[in-house]
Amino acid sequence: MLPTTIELSSLSMVGIEKEEQVAMDNILGGTDQLGVISIIGIPGLGKTTLAKKLYTHENIVNRFDVRSWCCVSQIYDKKRLLLELLGYEFERHVEIERSEDELVLQVQKCLEKRRYLIVIDDVWSTAIWDDLVSFFPDNNKKSRIIVTTRLDHELLSSSVKMFCYTHHLSFLTEDKSWLLLQKTVFKEEISCPQELEEIGKEIAKNCAGLPIAIILIGSLLARLDKKRGYWTKVAKRLSASAKVAGEAEWYMDIIESNYKHLPHHLKPCFLYFGLFLEDEEVSVKKLIRMWVAEGFVQSNEVKIAEHIAMDYLIDLIASNLVMVAQRFPLGGIKSVRLHDLVLDFCLSKAKEENFLLKVDRSSTTNSSSGIQRVLVCSKLHHFIKWLRPTQRIHSLRLYPHTNEMNKVIPSGAFSSDLFKSSLTVLDLKNVEIEASALEDITSLIPLRYLSIFGNFCEIPPAISNLTNLETLAARPKNGTLTLPGSMWDMINLKHVDKSEGEVHFNGVGAEKEDVFELEKLESFSKVVLVNEDDISEMCNRAPNLVQLELMTLEHWGSLFSSLMCLIYLETLAIYHRSEFPMSGISMIFPQSLKELTLSCCGFSWDEISRIGALPNLEVLNLLSAFIGRKWTVGVGGFLNLRFLKIEHNSIKHWNMSVDSFPCLEQLVLRWCGILEEIPSSFGSMPSLQRIEARSCCPSARKSAVKIRNMQRDDMKNSDFKVIIYLN
Repeated sequence: MLPTTIELSSLSMVGIEKEEQVAMDNILGGTDQLGVISIIGIPGLGKTTLAKKLYTHENIVNRFDVRSWCCVSQIYDKKRLLLELLGYEFERHVEIERSEDELVLQVQKCLEKRRYLIVIDDVWSTAIWDDLVSFFPDNNKKSRIIVTTRLDHELLSSSVKMFCYTHHLSFLTEDKSWLLLQKTVFKEEISCPQELEEIGKEIAKNCAGLPIAIILIGSLLARLDKKRGYWTKVAKRLSASAKVAGEAEWYMDIIESNYKHLPHHLKPCFLYFGLFLEDEEVSVKKLIRMWVAEGFVQSNEVKIAEHIAMDYLIDLIASNLVMVAQRFPLGGIKSVRLHDLVLDFCLSKAKEENFLLKVDRSSTTNSSSGIQRVLVCSKLHHFIKWLRPTQRIHSLRLYPHTNEMNKVIPSGAFSSDLFKSSLTVLDLKNVEIEASALEDITSLIPLRYLSIFGNFCEIPPAISNLTNLETLAARPKNGTLTLPGSMWDMINLKHVDKSEGEVHFNGVGAEKEDVFELEKLESFSKVVLVNEDDISEMCNRAPNLVQLELMTLEHWGSLFSSLMCLIYLETLAIYHRSEFPMSGISMIFPQSLKELTLSCCGFSWDEISRIGALPNLEVLNLLSAFIGRKWTVGVGGFLNLRFLKIEHNSIKHWNMSVDSFPCLEQLVLRWCGILEEIPSSFGSMPSLQRIEARSCCPSARKSAVKIRNMQRDDMKNSDFKVIIYLN
């Protein structure tokens, strides 16, 4: 069972509920002209938290056709911001080769006829603001821009006369500070013991009304014994500080106290966040695999390393040093990040402890020969010159500035002996590598984690030299990739992750008799197999798969029967690319399945009962998967289904009873243009929490509102949400 935690984002809202409502009124009210709402305050007051609360609020989501979020940070990367603005809302691949001017035109074209809401987080320069605001057309549709900044209102609006509202975040009062401290320390369980109240109020007062300071101190107190002696020491340290509250050094002392009380095994995991940029959202999946590759986490008799690593991350989130950035629909943590102030401390402490270093163009001398982990924000050859001959790098991540340099990694870049003996983690996802450079990488024998992007369409057979490799994440620019048959010799491989496009195989069923079983392979994405026999061959070679994504090119009758040998399979996605539908094939699945995605399969609705019979299924995504105008859902199926998404479907009539989905929590309907009505039975379903409808017909949208009213009025479910996207 996971420990009880209250996330920093929700804690930070304590005491600013009225400010949220005032900001909401200004976003939804006012003139039809483009309006800018600026949220102004010093670091740690909760600017980003308030903006995120507004951005995701049901009333705001339902009012705007388009919403998008971008973060400026200290290094102004115009192209990255434009890609964020396009990618967040439109969910499609944006060609990164396009020029900045082309991307600006694309942003303007996407927004010009729609009511849009844009959040620009952390604007720190008036020149940057003047450049950014030119992206957005004033289309007289009541569009809004929310800006979070430390800059004064007068400076920010000096050249752009369109601000309709400016909100200066206030410091928390002493009473609200004490309330926030109690929520942080005691969660929702118990109130503060009487003997700690006086000293607790003193601690809250000394946090100067700054929410992040209160939360970090509260997290420390939560881990200490609830005794007056411990609390008195914390209070004395705060009151004795000669540093100015709210200044960077004052924050560093508070974060240092929190860091010192972390268990020893969590400290390297926390410092490892120094490999990521300011405001960068870090994929949990990626982070955990990197931790494991570095050896920070070891398997034991009860749990595998990845599960232990997840426990570590939960503990860091509970400390409030790490924040949840995004969650999956059912609440699982998708990505995390550090607050800017915490990242500053992380980088400083990592350098102090010779653990990790950030190298950029200004790094001219290397005084730390023991540094083993490096984030490189400069040209690779500059970094290689910076390295000492005796230096041994374990983790290397390249993230150059897009406006500064050519990001292509040529042949020979990794031929240096400096990398061959020790490099364990190599993350090149944010640079382009030439195909010839892959040969150099295949000589880095210690590698356990490899992420690459660039001008290649196949992985060389020599990849099997990397006998220690656990994770291979590859994304070619052209979207297609061929993996060699030698991959099946890599007995330590756990994850093959292809984030975009397809994966083709050269010789899965190789004739050589000494092809190994990949018993450790757990996840395999976007697998395209040419021959029907290759399906059973692949399943036999990787019998312990937990996650699998398949691209099917033909109408193969043995597909599902071959999958039945994968007795540990929990997540399965099948994207059918043949003009012939799958209907008529015996559709059977492993009973272990928890998540299933089907795309363009052409099944009839009569066949879906086989999916409903899966006892452990919690998530079902149907993307043009079934054909037919009528779906009648019986009782007794989908017993544990919690999330249902239906996209691009021809369904017109949908019949069901209130008992058809007894555990359903979320329903998502996208581009179901002829669905006349969402069944009213959803209005009496006690487990349902949210309905999202995108590009559905007016009568379907009306039925969604009716269901919301039933849930709130009849079921007393005041938190029930309906999100409607018109476009």
